[in-house]
Parts: sequence; structure tokens; C-alpha cells
Amino acid sequence: MFAWWQDGKRTLITGGTGAQNGIGGTAGTAAGYDRTRSGLGMTFRKSQYRATAEYIKADGYYVDFGYLVLSNLELDVRYDTLNRRTDVAANERKFTTTTLGAQYFFNKKTRAALNFIEFRDAQAPSLQASNVANQVLNATDNRVSVQITMIF
Repeated sequence: MFAWWQDGKRTLITGGTGAQNGIGGTAGTAAGYDRTRSGLGMTFRKSQYRATAEYIKADGYYVDFGYLVLSNLELDVRYDTLNRRTDVAANERKFTTTTLGAQYFFNKKTRAALNFIEFRDAQAPSLQASNVANQVLNATDNRVSVQITMIF
């Protein structure tokens, strides 16, 4: 089992063309925002099976399952969801991803992860399908990705 918490501040420039003080376009306004996130989760390992689940207090969660088919090759399936800006229905955005992938472990400190396909969906559930936000979110494509992790 695990728990985590992070806190920080972020400055965003709003209005204009996103530039502050007129540099590179119409001036925007800089404002500071708090970014606090926390989560609670668990990981289970037994023999060739692995399962991980986590709830993230940014209104999201994931479940991840792995099966070790060889001593150094694991097949994975993962489902995750994130609901952003849930304080106002018109601003809410929902992101979901279902991933099919594999991990190859070269040794204890180096691995390669290949996500064969990430089925991604994004929507603004309180807005009509013709709304600009949904038109932009509907353009979210599926994805293939590769990641190398090395610990030293």
C-alpha cells in the first residue's frame, strides 16, 4: 500500500495571446494557482501476476494488471480515467484510456515498455457534441508509445 501528497504553485498567463507584457503578441495576465494532489494505492505481486490500483485526488484512478509470460517479459493491460475541473459542470472534462502493452526487463534497473495501443477518449460531458470543446477533445487520437527506463 502507498500514499502520496504533493503541493506547489503554478503561474499561468491568461488572456491575450498567452504572452506576458506584450512579448510575442497581445499582453496577457499572469496569475498564480495552487496545485495540490494526493493519492492512495496498492500493488499486489504473486508469482507471475501483478496488479496495481490507485485513486488520485484530482478525481482520477487507474487499475493496471500484468502477467509475466517469460522471466523478463510482462504483458500489461491498464484502464485509467481523469475528470478535470469538476467544480463547474460546463468546465468538466473527462479523459479515459485503455492500454494494451508489454514490458521487457533487461535487468533489475533497465526496462523497455511498449504500449501497443492506447485507446484514448476525451469529452466535455455537459456540453453538446457540436461545442468547440468537444470538437477539440474528439480529435484526441489513439497512441502507440515506447519508453525506456534506466535507474543508476
